[in-house]
Formats: sequence, structure tokens, C-alpha cells
Amino acid sequence: MGKKRRKRVVCSNCNEQLKPEMNFCHQCGQENHIKRASIKILFQDFFATYFTFEAKLFKTLKVLLLQLAYLTKTYLVGKIASYVPPTIVFIY
Repeated sequence: MGKKRRKRVVCSNCNEQLKPEMNFCHQCGQENHIKRASIKILFQDFFATYFTFEAKLFKTLKVLLLQLAYLTKTYLVGKIASYVPPTIVFIY
């Protein structure tokens, strides 16, 4: 049996009326429960986002400095998910 979660009456994303038994908004797909953000969740989200992005950045810079043509060919083929997009690299 799942956790009992507090539900919203109105979708926080699109302001659509929701029924208490609905787990998702039928209009936009937003999950229908009130999240309680603890310090633990905030730290987990921060570190997961930071280290995932930093790992991609370091990998991209390494390839960019050592094998420039490889990164360009990989991007043109469409296999860029493991690297930072070129526009973000230019911002850095």
C-alpha cells in the first residue's frame, strides 16, 4: 500500500480543478500531491544536479582540449547526451 499524500484541489501548474482521487492533472500531467521539501531532499537534489553537470563539463573540456574533431563529429551525429551542449560551453 502506498503512502497517504496530501492532494491539491487545484493544479499548481495550470490551475485546473482536480478531484482528491486524482494522482496527476488530466490537463497538463503535473503530479497531484503536496511535496514537503526537507533539508535532506534539498541537499540530494543539489548534489545530484551539480555533480552530474560537472562530470559532463569536465568530460567535455577534456575531449575539447585533446580531441577537438571527435567532439564535433560526435555532436553532428547526434550523440551529445554525455557532453555539455556547445552553447553552454561557450558561456563558460
